[in-house]
Amino acid sequence: MKIGFIGLGRMGAPMARRIREAGYDLLVYDINSAQMLIMQKAGALPAKSASMLATHTKCIILMLPDSQSVQAVVEGEQGLLATLQPGSVIVDMSTSNPLVTRRLGAALERQGSIMIDAPVSGGVGKAETGNLTIMVGGDERTYQHMIPVLKTLGYYIEHVGPLGSGHTVKVLNNLLSATHLLATVEVLSAGLKMDIDPEKMLKVINTSTGRNLSSEYKLPNFILNRQFDSHFSMDLMCKDISIAHDLINALKCPAFLPGVVTQLWYRANEKGGRGYDHTEIVRLYEEWLEMELKPGANRS
Repeated sequence: MKIGFIGLGRMGAPMARRIREAGYDLLVYDINSAQMLIMQKAGALPAKSASMLATHTKCIILMLPDSQSVQAVVEGEQGLLATLQPGSVIVDMSTSNPLVTRRLGAALERQGSIMIDAPVSGGVGKAETGNLTIMVGGDERTYQHMIPVLKTLGYYIEHVGPLGSGHTVKVLNNLLSATHLLATVEVLSAGLKMDIDPEKMLKVINTSTGRNLSSEYKLPNFILNRQFDSHFSMDLMCKDISIAHDLINALKCPAFLPGVVTQLWYRANEKGGRGYDHTEIVRLYEEWLEMELKPGANRS
């Protein structure tokens, strides 16, 4: 199978490499010419535009920053719609707005092509090792057809529903992740004010009912050690939780936390000049505390 891959960013580049290393013929396109050259040296063929890529393959994977980028690649000038072959499959692995995904899917279907959404979770490290979680929305038969390719990228792959379902699960998952990171920072901050070492408090939490991914992984590995190098930006977290918040509002779901969570993340992002790693959310609380959340930070 010949595969086209559009979007060679921090996540897309290692994913594209894994597909090439699995033995697939790979055509790539990105506006970053340096990334294109790197992939060419790895054995991929570069395309001059998305539309040119679509003339040479009927299976195209998108790994782009947001829905606006996906729309531009699909519908814009030199976009996929101009040259897609009948029967083409578009796999959007970006984190996109599910309502936009459904609209684009309908437009592609009118031209005889099929879109499925397959966003990922796990970060750059798991993209490099092929251990991503992949949540897929769309036609069941197309999903089954794409499983061999998806298995080069992820260890856990789940078909979660019709088109847009993958993107829905992804943004709601990231909203939950953003919420438990905030909650963990807040309770550690309260402990710190009571002269409790946050590292010791975490040890207790992680053997108790309050444990979560943030307490077990993010706090010890990126925050307490002051590294802040999770390789997932606060800007992207804000984008994802904003999509989730807007979707919840559009669906008129009873949800009270997302509004507060979204406001706090956006406030922290503004303070960081949109340059923060997402784990630097702690800096917002440290400013209020006038103390740093780190081992030995208690005053006893």
